[in-house]
Amino acid sequence: MSFVVALHSTFKKLEELFNNKKEDDLDEINIILDSMRYRIGATGKERISTVNEFFKQILNICFPALDRYLMWSASEQQHISRVPGSKNK
Repeated sequence: MSFVVALHSTFKKLEELFNNKKEDDLDEINIILDSMRYRIGATGKERISTVNEFFKQILNICFPALDRYLMWSASEQQHISRVPGSKNK
């Protein structure tokens, strides 16, 4: 289930619980709110993985493969025309 779909279904469930206004639902509302805080808060695991995936998609769209390779080789300090097995970097 994607991040947005899970978020939408969680908000829908909260809305239903608020509309019912039963005393028994208070514990369930607190559990859902704690879960949302953990999952989609500033350091939430789902939020971080979604932002990382969006960044990778943007990077793939904006930079051709050659540009990405050049950035990778520069970050790894590898010369792009180096002969494999040679001692020169």
